[in-house]
Amino acid sequence: MKQTQLIFYLILFVLYSNGQERFVLSGKVIDSNTKEPLPYATVAYPDKSIGTISDLNGNYSLPLVMMKESDSIVVSYIGYESFKTTVSLCAQEEIIKLIPLVTEIDEVVVKAQKFNLKLFLKETITIYNKSKPDSPHIAIAHYREKAEENNRYIMYMESIGYSVYAGTMSDAAPLSNYKFFCENSKCLVTNPEWVKYTENIPGHDIRVVPPSGGSNLNLFRMMELNGILSPKYVGKFSFQLDSTYYIGNNAVYSVAYKGKDEIGTIDIYADSKQVVKIDCNTGGLWSTAFHKRVGTNACIRFNYFNDTPYISAISSTYEHKGLKHSINLEILVQKYFNFELNKDEYWSLNSYDNNPYIQYFEGDWMNYNIPKELDYSKIANDLSSGVKNLEAQFVSYSGRWFSGKKGNETARKIIQTLKSNF
Repeated sequence: MKQTQLIFYLILFVLYSNGQERFVLSGKVIDSNTKEPLPYATVAYPDKSIGTISDLNGNYSLPLVMMKESDSIVVSYIGYESFKTTVSLCAQEEIIKLIPLVTEIDEVVVKAQKFNLKLFLKETITIYNKSKPDSPHIAIAHYREKAEENNRYIMYMESIGYSVYAGTMSDAAPLSNYKFFCENSKCLVTNPEWVKYTENIPGHDIRVVPPSGGSNLNLFRMMELNGILSPKYVGKFSFQLDSTYYIGNNAVYSVAYKGKDEIGTIDIYADSKQVVKIDCNTGGLWSTAFHKRVGTNACIRFNYFNDTPYISAISSTYEHKGLKHSINLEILVQKYFNFELNKDEYWSLNSYDNNPYIQYFEGDWMNYNIPKELDYSKIANDLSSGVKNLEAQFVSYSGRWFSGKKGNETARKIIQTLKSNF
């Protein structure tokens, strides 16, 4: 028996004997010819309709629960032949090599200079809206938030939790149906310089500024309803072809756009008209610190499962009245079929994102390939109490409701059941 195969079975034995029934499938996706890594490749586990994507270096990490060795794993990338294998074989293959499809690259470049750009954008947004998921869907996501004044950090928070789209509820506000719910969180949110921003929140009885995990998702919904992703408003933007580049063998048009309250670039696959990413400056971000919408620089990246677009990552950063505030949300595992959320569950969860139950389990973070915060040393230096290091402070804030006031226990129970979808 090969050493890698033996290690795989030993890991399975340990996990199952400990009752965890969890195995983290990890590896790297590369181009079989050039050996270059393939970022944002899709790694899907069809048996549970879940999947993840590779990072900028082609690396991926997909936690599996209650899997079988013979279950299928499908790795795909636009412009490449899909690679189908099993859990057992994938665990033995540290590197997955995808074979590129033959394309006429030069022909695509010529087309880019002859087409009707505005019509191309309208067709792109029409395709996006026809293919986007309208039914509820869920993902395991990682959110990270940090704020600084005068080049000194005054808060830091990150959490592994759930990004939940509730679908089109008839009695729910359109902007309220996409939220992030914390499950395993690291919090440093009690610095007086951060707490002072509660003065901007009506009621004056708020002890801590609410988490911003859902702010990026709310911004995304704004762009779907009133921005560049809206079929109703896309015709009001002006466009200019900025550049053409390639992802693998796939030509991508980077199109500069400009509207009344939104300016940026939207990158689109030339052949499929699928949106790759959006970089923009927009006034649509909800700031929890200022309790209003502010202008922000944002980047939204997409991934596709069965040609259906899902958010891959959203980042936003703004500076307002001396505060620099950054919010990042990254999807770790996407559930792309078979998720339901009824009205009772939706309304129970409706305000949980503002006052989640905070718990911190260090070991669970090892199941996901989450890069360490680049400015972690400075954050530690700025926010260290002098008595406790950061990890100790994370632990001391665990086991409480975020705001200090007891929250919705029903919602907390629903959050605890969401992991069964994965």
